Amino acid sequence: RSCDVTLPITQDSPLWIILMGIEHERIHLETSAVLLRELPLDKVRPHPLWSNRCRLSGEPPQNELLPVAGGRVTLGKTRDNPLYGWDNEYGHAEFDVKPFKASRYLVSNREFLTFVDAGGYQTRDWWSEEGWNWVQFRQTRHPVWWVKGDQGFRLRTLLDLIDMPWDWPAEVNCLEAKAFCAWQSAQTGRTIRLPSEAEWYKLRELVDTDQPYWDKAPGNVNLEYEMSPCPVNRHAFKNGFFDIIGNVWQWTDTPIDGFAGFEVHPVYDDFSTPTFDGKHNIFKGGCWISTGNYAIKDSRYAFRRHFFQYSGFRYVEGDALPEPELNVYEEPGM
Repeated sequence: RSCDVTLPITQDSPLWIILMGIEHERIHLETSAVLLRELPLDKVRPHPLWSNRCRLSGEPPQNELLPVAGGRVTLGKTRDNPLYGWDNEYGHAEFDVKPFKASRYLVSNREFLTFVDAGGYQTRDWWSEEGWNWVQFRQTRHPVWWVKGDQGFRLRTLLDLIDMPWDWPAEVNCLEAKAFCAWQSAQTGRTIRLPSEAEWYKLRELVDTDQPYWDKAPGNVNLEYEMSPCPVNRHAFKNGFFDIIGNVWQWTDTPIDGFAGFEVHPVYDDFSTPTFDGKHNIFKGGCWISTGNYAIKDSRYAFRRHFFQYSGFRYVEGDALPEPELNVYEEPGM
């Protein structure tokens, strides 16, 4: 079947479905890379197109907290936004964000090692009930991509096992990130936690470009650099921050929900709604393999808190966040 191409392509156009298919394949690219990373090494082999991982590594700089101005944040796309979007990106929400502090760098493997060495995975106090159940079920004592041997930890990448790059971002799930923050709070006497979605947007305001409008990606995103994470002090942004976007996804403390005015798209009516259950947290910023919609400022993706992606975190110091209100869109079994 043919159809006329007229611009702009809106959500009620047949061509929107073509865009939807393209963007969904971009999701498959990234999730497939995670699945390949989970395979035993003897089940994968190098390929010239995927051999360009970062070769830089060393000791990371000391992390520190830097101030971020507060202010009004308006989230949600309007229907005339020129970029493709999934249904959960549309609607409207406003937040008054108080000033807070955020870590200059993403948490590096070296910084996360302090939590591991302190017995973080053996200490119930740092974990939510959900997190501790996961630790007990997995019987884990360190991040999943860390491989412990006689000479210490090494790192499993997409296609090989390498000496631990201590200055690369720690790749962990949301439960691990939250446990690290709880431990840090106890060590420092400060309220250390993951940022909210709105706080992440305040930090994102320091980036004055977006995919697809940049000439060169300002961070390790969109497959424009190596095919792996890279040191946390490689891509600088404004006000002293690094990796505001790119390198690895950044977990937030916000469970995903629809904005006011949310409507499902009839062609893909279960893209978002199954995640509106209080069990899926938003992560932002994209990673090295994030392309298309994955890489834009307004994208909203959420994973179960125990899932793994190319995801890490930065922490913030600020007031404790209120408990989220559960807004289940669909009852189980519907």
